[in-house]
Amino acid sequence: MEFEALRDAIRNLSLADRARLMSEVGPELCSSIMRDPNLMKQMMPRCEEMMKDPQMQQVMRSMMQRMMAWMMSGGKPDQ
Repeated sequence: MEFEALRDAIRNLSLADRARLMSEVGPELCSSIMRDPNLMKQMMPRCEEMMKDPQMQQVMRSMMQRMMAWMMSGGKPDQ
């Protein structure tokens, strides 16, 4: 499948299907990008632009707090 067709198919998914896709494929995509300095360099301007949105800032702040708590607990599930 060509990139444009795949992108359009993803954009046409329901919110529930987007969440499922993100949970099943998102970590793999993110991990592969984070391991490649050139890809990270490409992504940073897009991420920085997205983070200008106050709602996104709040979501990310909450997510980062949860991630830090998880890492500080040794990766144990919340009790």
